[in-house]
Amino acid sequence: MTDRARLDGQAAFVTGGGGGIGRAIALRLAEAGADVAIFDIFPERAEEAAERVREQGRQALPIAGDVMDSDALRAAVDAWPGTVVLEFGAPWCGHCQVAHPCVQAWLSGRADLAHLKVDDGKGRPLGRSFGVTRWPTLIVLEGGRERARVVRPTRASDLDPQRDATTE
Repeated sequence: MTDRARLDGQAAFVTGGGGGIGRAIALRLAEAGADVAIFDIFPERAEEAAERVREQGRQALPIAGDVMDSDALRAAVDAWPGTVVLEFGAPWCGHCQVAHPCVQAWLSGRADLAHLKVDDGKGRPLGRSFGVTRWPTLIVLEGGRERARVVRPTRASDLDPQRDATTE
C-alpha cells in the first residue's frame, strides 16, 4: 500500500460492516490504518468483524442498529468515545473542495480526534439530526454533546472555534 493510501489517525464508520461488502470495506480500512466503527443490524456480525479489525492492531467499535433508524444512527455517533469531528459534505461539492486543505491542515497530527466524513445529501437522516443545511459543516462532539460548529470554512482562522474546542 502506498503512503498516499494510508489512513493512520483516521476513523471510519461503516454501515452494514458486519458482513459482505461492508465487512470487506471495514477490514480494508483497518489495513490502511483507520480505526473502525462497525454498524450492523446483527450484533454478532458487528462483533465478529470488530474482532477481525482488532487483529490488525486497530481499534474497533461494534454497534448494533438499523441504518434506516435515524435515532439508532444518531445514538451510535453520539456514543463514539472521545472527541469526534463530523464533517458533513459531498465529494462533488465546490465549497467542500475549497475547505478541504484547511480542514486537513488542522487535523494533521491530531490522532486524539476521530474524524468522520459524512457523505451527506438531501433528506439524509444523520445530517438532518444535526440540523445541517449547508456544506461543509464541521461539528465537534464530545460524549454526544456539540462543542463547536463551523460552516463553510475557507481559511485556517475559520476553524478557530474547532481548535478552541479541541485544545488538548
